[in-house]
Order: sequence, then structure tokens, then C-alpha cells
Amino acid sequence: MRLRRTIQRALTPILARAIRLYLELVWRTSRIDSVGETWETYQARYPLPYIGVFWHGRIFYPAWLLRGPSFAAVVALHPDAELMSRYLDLVGTRQIRGSSLHRREKVLVEALFLLRQGVSVGINPDGPVGPERKAKLGAVALASASGAPLIPFSWATRRHLVIRSWDRLLIPLPFSRCVVVGAEPLVVPQGLAEAELEPWRAELEARLEAATEEADRRVLESRG
Repeated sequence: MRLRRTIQRALTPILARAIRLYLELVWRTSRIDSVGETWETYQARYPLPYIGVFWHGRIFYPAWLLRGPSFAAVVALHPDAELMSRYLDLVGTRQIRGSSLHRREKVLVEALFLLRQGVSVGINPDGPVGPERKAKLGAVALASASGAPLIPFSWATRRHLVIRSWDRLLIPLPFSRCVVVGAEPLVVPQGLAEAELEPWRAELEARLEAATEEADRRVLESRG
């Protein structure tokens, strides 16, 4: 086990660089079509910052899109997340380490601080271990505490691989067509108690799921 961890630590920086190069290849060679809200219309309607929300299994487009120091990502502390953490270091994206399982309160405090500094935050509401495509309360709690709008979006590609993981991780392939579906932003009332968050959690999950199904449907139809 110790040898395995040593090898994993040694390989992680190399693999992170490979992921960076690969995502650049994929998204620079793919045709990207937007449906519904786009980042331009989001930013016209809602001044920065905002909370970008996307499923854990659809992380590779947001990881490329929401990069740089004006964005921060919530990244879990477990070893499997270290590769994504190293990738985010390479592209200059800030990180908030923790999840709904570890450092939950500190994640909220750090995310609030960054939002107040004008930094937008990206969250996987079904992470870090699922259930798949079932939102937890963290994103809506942050939205209620900060006043920042939730921006749910999803995507699908014509050419891809699906990993047999709990989140059915979608790996896009180069030279493909990608459909990005932006849902209507969700503005959660400020100052809600935890007991009042459930309807907003359910609404976020419904909007995100609808965006995912729409992206999948449009890609499937384009094959036809």
C-alpha cells in the first residue's frame, strides 16, 4: 500500500500535465454549441461572482471553461481528488479543499470569503461520492449565505468514453461536437435556515438534471 501511494504521488504531476494538454486538444478541436443560457447572457444578467453548478460525472468541460484566478473550485480531500487538484494548480484556478463529508463548515466560510472578493465558485453538488446526480444541500446553503446566483449547466459530446465509476464519468474525445445546456439561474433567498433549504435543493437538482438530459438528447439526435 505504501509503495502504491509513493508511485501515485510521483505520477500525479505528470498525469495532471497530460490532462491539461488533453483538455486543450479536446475543446480546441470540438465544435461547441450552446443551448439556453450562455456565459455571455449569464454575465449580462448577473454580475460576477456566481456559483457554477455541474454534476461530478460531467466535470471535464467546467474544469476547462472555469479556469484561472477569477474562479475557485471545491475539491475533496480524498486521494482520488489530488489529480484534479494538481490540474487546477496548473491552470491557475483557486481551490477550496473539503466537501460535504470533510471540513463542511470551513468550505462554506472559505467560499463565502472568495465570493465576496469577486471570485466565482464551482461546485459538484453530488460529490464527492454520490449518489450520482443527487444534489446535496451545500450549493444552495452557499447561495443563501452569499446572495450569489446558482448557475446550473451540463454538457454532452458525440464522441466520448464513460468510465465505470459511481458518477459514470464522461471523458470527451477530440474532434467531436459538444452541446452545452445552460439552465435558468436559481436565486436562493438569503438567510434561510437549513430546514428551509430542501425545496431549493430539489429545484437545483431538477434544473441540473433537465439540462443534462437535454444535452444528451441533442447529441443523440445529431448522430441520427
